[in-house]
Amino acid sequence: MKHIELIINSDRFIPNHTIEVLLSEHSYLREKILGVFSNGQWSFEFSVPQKLKKLHFKFLLDGKHESEKCFELNIEFRDKYKETYKECKLGFTKHENRLKHGINNFLTEENHYTRTYVKSNYDEDKTYDVIVIGSGIGGGILADALSDLGADVLVLEAGTVHHPVNVYNLPTANNVFASQTYKNLDNSFLEKDVCLNLGGRSIYWSALIPRMNSWESQFWPEDVQDYLYRQGGYDEAEVLFRKRTNYNSFQENLLKQVESQFGDFFVTHLPRSFHQHMSRITRREGFPDERPTGVFSTAALLLNSLSDPGKFGAEKLTINLNHLVTKIEEDQSGKKVSAVVCHDLISHINRTYKARAVVLCAGATESPIIFMRSELKDYSEKVGKGGTDHQSADFSFNIPTDSPYISENDQAKLFLKPKSFDEKMGFYTCELTLNEKFWDVRYEDDDLFKSKLKPGSTGKVKFLFRRGLDEDNFVRPGELLNEVYVKPMVDKPFEEECNLLKNRVLDFFGINDRKLHDKEVSYRKSSETYHLGGTLRMGKHPSKVVDYHSSRVGVVDSNLKFHEYDNLYCCDLSVFPDIPTANPSLTLGALAMRLAKHIKKTIN
Repeated sequence: MKHIELIINSDRFIPNHTIEVLLSEHSYLREKILGVFSNGQWSFEFSVPQKLKKLHFKFLLDGKHESEKCFELNIEFRDKYKETYKECKLGFTKHENRLKHGINNFLTEENHYTRTYVKSNYDEDKTYDVIVIGSGIGGGILADALSDLGADVLVLEAGTVHHPVNVYNLPTANNVFASQTYKNLDNSFLEKDVCLNLGGRSIYWSALIPRMNSWESQFWPEDVQDYLYRQGGYDEAEVLFRKRTNYNSFQENLLKQVESQFGDFFVTHLPRSFHQHMSRITRREGFPDERPTGVFSTAALLLNSLSDPGKFGAEKLTINLNHLVTKIEEDQSGKKVSAVVCHDLISHINRTYKARAVVLCAGATESPIIFMRSELKDYSEKVGKGGTDHQSADFSFNIPTDSPYISENDQAKLFLKPKSFDEKMGFYTCELTLNEKFWDVRYEDDDLFKSKLKPGSTGKVKFLFRRGLDEDNFVRPGELLNEVYVKPMVDKPFEEECNLLKNRVLDFFGINDRKLHDKEVSYRKSSETYHLGGTLRMGKHPSKVVDYHSSRVGVVDSNLKFHEYDNLYCCDLSVFPDIPTANPSLTLGALAMRLAKHIKKTIN
């Protein structure tokens, strides 16, 4: 087969337009090949038979407008061909105007599955109790909890259904399908892009659910601290996430051995969202062979609800996929919001939906952008500012085959926290993972699984550190792609302590290689969107703080309500006033469940 790559440079026909290559039936097959848009270019990659000498094709705009010209490509003498075309040469005499959003690698589609199981409601005269913008960890849990409480909820999701469950539950490569909604400014280091799909990032996450350390909560409002630790907020969230409480015998024994050798650390099982029928925390009645639910995701949570018409199902829950929110409208008083304007990416028309309350759950890079593009009031002057990720460092190593502690068929994840810490700096946490290959992909084919395994065992230590919001970081609207500035992380907190612990772990497993002992743990420089927070931080209204520039000033209050509006909320990582060492999913899930109760009480 010969590999063909076609490129179109375009600044006019960009998403929400689509362009396809239409191959001539005389050349190969009459087949449509959908282009991928990124950084001002459409790209098309495909293969044709080796014997083919000439390729004839047209371009197809928006699925119905063919280019007048038929293009010819001589492919007789090479196996790889790349050709670039200018937009003006395509010859599209007919086209329609569509919303230009410029988002790269953004998949919108309506298919039999979504039409059957995710039925939309396009009635713009209806007034909902709550509109939730986004369906990730924050939005998905919030929407489901509100509908269970009897509130009439509309979820607006820009993407479609990529996977109905977390990819760890599927026998397929667990690759993340992410869209690029922003561009980094000079010397900005933010990676990983954004998951625009039902369930958001929750269908791709690794299921880690540690609690925020109690000493870190000093940076959070007191009533939030009280809810998480003393009113059962974390307990309730761990039940929802199906926290695992039973482990294999190898991990149980390893835990005891590590505890005996690392007496200056608290050693626990790494908290994970991976329910099995033996898990005590779920408190579910069932049979010993009850089917496990696997890794938690809000896609599964919402689709599960939609599958039943009853009180705890779809009775009060509506989800409109492929609806990109463009604006939130104020009412005449200026103290409330009244409606959400969005663009239907399938029908290519604007729709406006009304609600008694609106919640932004689009993520730390997208929620502040929606707020700013809506030109809503912000007396704090902190909207979009302060976006920060926690710092981390890691070290990977191979374990000798004669190690008495592990064989290549064993796996474990342990959590280590120092028993003593610096009161000003706090401390770090350490994740010890052994043979992480077992958490990679679900294999039903045993022969295939065995072929992927390499001899020997591997280990990894990962250190995580709390980080205060960086006031110099920001996200702001751009002409098409949003603009982001996130400083590189150049600090190396607790470097000496982490290298010491790393060497103690190596000694524990009998690894005497001096090069490994001398090699230092690797601190990362770039931040990632997945744990970025703080762009719509919790805090006090500026009028309630003596120092206007105090770090205690926030955009939303401790109930996640925007200070300047009576019925506008945010429930994603944007609201974090500080970035803890822990994976933020459990904390966000707890906040979502708390917010559901608060909003239900308020709208009543």
